[in-house]
Amino acid sequence: MSDEELAERARAGDTGAFAELWTRHAKAGLAAARQFRSIADPDDIVSEAYLQILRAVQRGGGPREAFRPYLYRTIRNVALGWVPKSQTVDIDDVAERIPSDLPDIETATLENTITVRAFRTLPERWQTILWYTEVEGMEPAEAAPYLGLTANGAAALAYRARDGLKKAWLQAHVSDVRVPPECRWTTERMADYNRGALTPRARARFDQHLDTCTRCSILLEEIDDVSGRLAAILLPVTLGAGGAALLAEKLAAGSGSNPPGGAHPTASSPSGVVVPMMLRAPTRLVATIAAAAVVIVAGAITAVAAAGGVGGGAPVAAPSGATATRHPAPATRAPRPDQTSVPLASPAPAVPRVAAPPARPAAPRAVPPTGSVASPPPNPPDVVAPLAPVLSVPAEAALLNTARPPLAGSGEPGATVEVERLSPDGVNDLGPLGTAVVGPAGSWTMTPDVVVPDGTWRLRILQLDRAGNASPPTTRTLTVDTVALPPVLDALPASPLEYLPLVQGSAEPAATVTLRDDTGATIGTATGDNAGRWSIPLPDLGRDGATLTAVQRDPAGNVSAPSDATAPLSFQRPTIDAPADGAAVPSAGAETVVTLQVSGTPGERIQILIDGVWTGNVHTLGTSPIQRVTPGLPDGPHTIGVRYFDPATGRLGSVRTVAFTIG
Repeated sequence: MSDEELAERARAGDTGAFAELWTRHAKAGLAAARQFRSIADPDDIVSEAYLQILRAVQRGGGPREAFRPYLYRTIRNVALGWVPKSQTVDIDDVAERIPSDLPDIETATLENTITVRAFRTLPERWQTILWYTEVEGMEPAEAAPYLGLTANGAAALAYRARDGLKKAWLQAHVSDVRVPPECRWTTERMADYNRGALTPRARARFDQHLDTCTRCSILLEEIDDVSGRLAAILLPVTLGAGGAALLAEKLAAGSGSNPPGGAHPTASSPSGVVVPMMLRAPTRLVATIAAAAVVIVAGAITAVAAAGGVGGGAPVAAPSGATATRHPAPATRAPRPDQTSVPLASPAPAVPRVAAPPARPAAPRAVPPTGSVASPPPNPPDVVAPLAPVLSVPAEAALLNTARPPLAGSGEPGATVEVERLSPDGVNDLGPLGTAVVGPAGSWTMTPDVVVPDGTWRLRILQLDRAGNASPPTTRTLTVDTVALPPVLDALPASPLEYLPLVQGSAEPAATVTLRDDTGATIGTATGDNAGRWSIPLPDLGRDGATLTAVQRDPAGNVSAPSDATAPLSFQRPTIDAPADGAAVPSAGAETVVTLQVSGTPGERIQILIDGVWTGNVHTLGTSPIQRVTPGLPDGPHTIGVRYFDPATGRLGSVRTVAFTIG
């Protein structure tokens, strides 16, 4: 379970969850508290810090980001709150003793750096993984339990967070209004340049600019070490200048943290406690942080001296024999055998305006006991980039109707595959879609974490192997289309209609249009041409008052809502004067004759249908009704129908029908 989940459970009243937070981080907190041993017992400071956090959690507050830096800040605040007003200040602790009514010089100094500003813009989860992996130096597998992730998930998150920090760091440079436009264009693409992800045209433009711009050349050299500088900057921001280096030294001496769930440490001190990765070779880190502390403490001394000393009054001094007090004062306890009592500084004159003190010496490297066998040298690092990953789904130029299209392919087992969305020309990076870890069989699948907007996009896929080597990118163009708009129906001629109309309209090109009447019955279908135009001949519905609507299914498979309905349709039809509908005609056997009398618009042509079949003859209406005979009909039920007919165009009208019976 992640620290964040444990904190949420603690807010809900789960004391066991808070106890687990103690188990995980108390030893690291004790190492941080030892920098304040001249103020109070480190155990007391840690206990009070946890008590304050518990109270905040019970009130619904407390940490909502990485727990450990929150604990460090609370420890620092507790210790500084216990500093007595009259206590003599040791020069090593000047940065830690600036009272609250003066600016926090050290924090303000570092908080204003570009690296910290970039770090603060990252999502909290990215900040958390960067704290554990880059500041505390853990391997992703060690940090994974603190975030509730698998080892592979933590590795993928760390990769994305480092890449995000680089982009945020570059963006901080770009946001300076004094940056020329060409430098801004180049800076925005430095991360892609280092990954080999620029198009040939963009890379040529990038290289041409570097040949003439010293500023961008320097930035390009520095970008890969952005995350490596976090420890030297964030620890002083969190613990203070002197405390940052001291924490590294103390942890290197064996004060680590308990891994969640009883995970086995990858390295231990002689006492068996876990030693974070950054502390397994602490000399360089301690020296780096100490160097940062020198600059910050010097600035703090200058500010304090300019203000007239600590507290803004007379130069700092203490009566002879002053001893440490605490507020509130915890119970006095005898020092343990493994602790060394550190007395307060003796009375001293006012703190002078001096140059920065030298950095704390780096912790000595461990020397194996006499007779021990040195470990064999490690295997040479893997510096060979993996091949470009294979993307098998979707195919090139695929048309998809989902905003989170599933992706699948193959790659190097254990590698992390990252997918990014680019503009159609491949120039602008529009953000990551997600990551996947290649399985033991060499295959991977992924559903994007974010919605892909409708449109045509270019995907860039690369894989990062376990050693951190990035592959060349694979690119793929696809179109996302998740919406089909209703088709449009052209206006029909005004009713009543003499002839059945050709229903026409517009839709998406290649879309299938279905025309329906007001009962929902399908009347016909058509496919939109390259311009989206379509047409469907209207069949004879045999009734007046019908309305029409249309829907379309676009090439991506989306089905639209119905179009607006037409006005109710009505038709002109010839009139059948005889026989009457439902008439009974006497039978004369083979000699039976039925007389038909029809009237209508003079000059119009009509067709006569016997039992639904056209006789093949065309008749012209006059001013008087026309009469025709139909001999040879057998006894039984029959129908006679008439309709208008246009010989020039072949158009037909709606049929008027009467039924009669012979016999």
